Amino acid sequence: MIASEPGQYGVSIEDEREGGMRSGLFNLAYGTMTYKNTVLGDISGNGLVIELGARTYHRKRGKKTGLYAENFISYGQIKFDKSTPTEEFDGTYSYWSFINPNVGFKILVTDHFVIEPSVGANWKIEVKGKGDVDNKDFFNIILRAGVKFGYRF
Repeated sequence: MIASEPGQYGVSIEDEREGGMRSGLFNLAYGTMTYKNTVLGDISGNGLVIELGARTYHRKRGKKTGLYAENFISYGQIKFDKSTPTEEFDGTYSYWSFINPNVGFKILVTDHFVIEPSVGANWKIEVKGKGDVDNKDFFNIILRAGVKFGYRF
């Protein structure tokens, strides 16, 4: 069995009030994964991912756009459930991540609309799987890339 890594779709809040070149971040996301089982095929899982972190901009003081580096403390929990007339798969995959660095670029398209492409890595510390989920099928270090579309208030 092999598992995909969590895909995330959610909301990100950046607190730009913090002084200097830093800002605080909070992400709340819907996480999705696929667990490939030799008997049941692909098993879709979904759950919740919460991230709390900080971002540092590498630009003029007070201007929170351009190149940035960020890191998060993350927690994710993905639940799997699939039944057929002869087989059943039910379990939960959970992880913590304290080393979760990203590099990105914040582009201010208009006075309020922003686009943020980013790349990074994630080192996960897995919580013992529950039910039929065996953590040996998940990678602990993953690379990731994404883009955020946002509105700046």
